This record gives sequence, structure tokens and C-alpha cells, in this order.
Amino acid sequence: MNKKVMLSVVIILLAVAAVGGATMAWFTDSETVENQFTAGTLIINAEDGWRGLEGDNWENANPGDCKEKDFTVTNEGSKRMYVRFSFDGAWVTPLPNAPDGFVPDDDLVEIKPAEGDLDNWTYLDGYWYYNGLLESEEEINFTFLVCLDGPDTGNEYQGASYDIEFEFEAIQVTNEAVNDVWGVYWDGSEWVVVSP
Repeated sequence: MNKKVMLSVVIILLAVAAVGGATMAWFTDSETVENQFTAGTLIINAEDGWRGLEGDNWENANPGDCKEKDFTVTNEGSKRMYVRFSFDGAWVTPLPNAPDGFVPDDDLVEIKPAEGDLDNWTYLDGYWYYNGLLESEEEINFTFLVCLDGPDTGNEYQGASYDIEFEFEAIQVTNEAVNDVWGVYWDGSEWVVVSP
């Protein structure tokens, strides 16, 4: 029995040595690397003014007149951007000199690029698209004409006011965002409608 006890003790010691050997220390090391990214910014600033006038109102307009409206659009963000704008306009009703029930024609007012800016803008589906892109901190200056139709603007419009609102939009140049959001793309020379 002593042999069996001795053999059992030896087996137990070998088992303890095997377990102890498996937990022996080895040289090891680890390191954690932390990273961060910051999204770019897309910030558009638009300013406007009537050429030769003070304030936001063009007073005493005549049928057939056109007035120059100067704009400055600045990319104040860190990303390159495409720019477009639309306008919405309507006569302030009721017109002071129109008969009851008269429905004014909002299409009597036309907004279009001035002669020097014709090649810089493309009109598609209710929007004016800037032909090109704006780099970060880049600014563009341009002029549009606001024209009141001559032949169709009758006496009903005397003393009437027309409100215009310009809305400028910008979108990042990268990752074909313009295709997805605006449904068009700039091919380097012209705006093209994306096929469905």
C-alpha cells in the first residue's frame, strides 16, 4: 500500500507541477490605440440687395421694368459644395385697385440671370443651379433680374406689392450625394438629370 500511496503522491505532485507550469509567467505586452474623426461642415451664407436701392423693397416699379438683384453666396464650411436656389413669389392680396374676385397672376414676375451671369447658371425643374462648385471659404457674386411683365400688367396691379422669397441650398460634392438628393449631377460642363 505504501507503493500505491507513494505513486498517488507522485501523480498528484506531477499534476500540480503541470498546472503550475501552465500558469508560468511569460513576457507579454499590449497597447490600445485610440482614434477619432471629425465630420466636415457644410455651411452656406447668402446675402442679397437691390442694385442702387437701400433696403429690401423695390418701390414704384412700372410694368416692363427690370431691376438688378445682387447676391453673394459664401461657402463657410470645410466641404466643397454644389449650390442651387429657387424663389417663390406672390402678390399680396387683395390688390388695392382690383375688383372683387380678381385673381392676380403670379407669373407676371420673371426672375432670370443678368446678361453677365447667363453662363454661370442652369435652370432645371424649378431651380437655378450654379454651374460648378464652391470650395471651402469660396464666395460667388452674381446678379439676377427681377422683371415685371409690361403688356399683361394692367391697372389692377397699381399700388400692389409682390413678395419674393429666395431659398438657397447646398450639398456636399463627395459620394454622389447630389444624385441621391437633388436627382441631378454636374458632369464638369453641364447639369444632367439622373435617369430613374
